[in-house]
Amino acid sequence: MKKCSLLQLVVIITLLVILIFDISPCAAEPAASVRWLMDQPTSLFDLGMLRLRQRNKEEWTPELNMKSKNKGVLPEDVGVNGAVYDADRNIITILAAFIAPYIEGVDEKFCASILVEYKNIIARNKKDIPAGFDHIGYPDRARPKDLDENINKLLVFTVRISQPKVLGGKTMLCSTGMDWEKPTFQMNF
Repeated sequence: MKKCSLLQLVVIITLLVILIFDISPCAAEPAASVRWLMDQPTSLFDLGMLRLRQRNKEEWTPELNMKSKNKGVLPEDVGVNGAVYDADRNIITILAAFIAPYIEGVDEKFCASILVEYKNIIARNKKDIPAGFDHIGYPDRARPKDLDENINKLLVFTVRISQPKVLGGKTMLCSTGMDWEKPTFQMNF
């Protein structure tokens, strides 16, 4: 055998060995539901909602937890704190949830006291909140001039306080908007 032929044979065998051991045994297609998700567009609104949830989780509720722990409530960490858009009512609810294991009288006054703290924490950032719905790093000349004002009008801050069953099992929601004068209340909804 010629030296060149032997070298070619070694190269071919090496390539075959690499191909046999390097190729995975099967290639899977994404499931239909995953393909559907991959085909859906993402909007600036979706991105803004994600940013609101992140700020609520990392900034606003931790600060509220620190300010409220001397009131006898504990943060409820089961993934309920967040921001949700309700298309029917056209509002964005930003929620902080608490458990009140030591308080028998969870009432409107108590709920409102925590809600005021929550609103104050978030309202400090009133000018920054709408920026979370923007492109970052470059201006958008088509951006509506009243976008900041309109986003802030959509925001509703809500505090949920739940009691354990041994204390009555009551749950109270109190809510307020950025410019609302009085909060609304809901008990055992």
